[in-house]
Amino acid sequence: MTITRKYDADSHILYLSVGQPRPAISVSLPLGVLVRSDKSTGEFVGVTFIDFEINRRSEYEKVLVNSHRVPEEILPRVLENL
Repeated sequence: MTITRKYDADSHILYLSVGQPRPAISVSLPLGVLVRSDKSTGEFVGVTFIDFEINRRSEYEKVLVNSHRVPEEILPRVLENL
């Protein structure tokens, strides 16, 4: 499994996708975290962090772990890309 990482420095937005980015629906979590899922299958496809520079990695980690919206087998790969 490949995590694609893109950071928009001008907007302070971090995009993490499983494989290549693709259309998805988002669920908003605290701290400007958007968990993205395939609209048809509900499969987790990525996560977006709005205002990424404002919060600490540990704060994002808590939000993701406590949300239970990122599959356990993918969560470590997402966290290592923060």
